[in-house]
Formats: sequence, structure tokens, C-alpha cells
Amino acid sequence: MRDSYISILLNFVSISDNNILMHKLLLINFILVFFAKTLLSSELPLLKININELYVDGYYTKVNYELENKYEKLIKLADHTMIVRDLLGEEILRFQIKKDLYLASNEKKVFDANFITDGLSGHERLKIIKFDDLVFDYKIKTILFEDNSKIEIQYED
Repeated sequence: MRDSYISILLNFVSISDNNILMHKLLLINFILVFFAKTLLSSELPLLKININELYVDGYYTKVNYELENKYEKLIKLADHTMIVRDLLGEEILRFQIKKDLYLASNEKKVFDANFITDGLSGHERLKIIKFDDLVFDYKIKTILFEDNSKIEIQYED
């Protein structure tokens, strides 16, 4: 893939004067599409999560997690979800993460959450599965910043 980018750039350098404007526009379009896709992918964590603890206590599943704002602006709100899976990828539990954050740039905050999970099939599995054998799949739908600008993230299934 990298070789194809290099070949495009090399071809761009050898273009005659008659077609320079058209090729520059094509290259600019290519670069914009490439970087826009990269910036909106989940590979760039604007909001980073670390699950410190997840366990079943009576009727509840208790979670302790830390959120870190990796963006240069304060994050007011986020619509985000955590999906807990087993090592085979099967969903055990899904829960909403705290929405009202007010996290300054590079700030970290620790949160605790309790969910009534008694009666759900995942509740019994969480009693058995070791914490180290859980896989956490963090999905962000929307982030709202201090200036009310927002980023919406689309995921490919």
C-alpha cells in the first residue's frame, strides 16, 4: 500500500506543465480523502479508556474505569458504549459510559458505575470469567467539545 502512495507521488513529479493543475487537484483530493478517513477512524483515540476493575457483586456488575482526553479541547459530553466480550468475541455485556464528562485536554478522571445485571445471561458468565480473559470493545459515537463542535464516528461492522 505504501509503495502505491510513493508511485503516485513520483508520477506527480514527472507531469508535464499542461496537466499540472489537474494532477495537483487530484493529488490534493487523494490526500484529503486519505487523511479524513484516518482522522475519523477508531485508531485515533480522542477519548481513551482504561477498565481498572469489573466484577459481579450481588445483583450488580460494578465497573471502575479511567477516561483520558487526548484532544486539545475540553470534552463536555460523549455518547459512548463499552461492550464486554469473551475471548471468542461473544458479547457478554454492553453498557453506556458516563456522558457528562467535562474533561480538560490531557486530563484523566476515574469513574465508578453499578449496573443491575441480575437475570441477564452475561451476569452469570461474569461471575466465572477471569478479568484478564475479558475483552473490552470501546465504541464512541459522538464527542461534543467546549465550543459545541462535535465529532461523530461511524464504525464498519
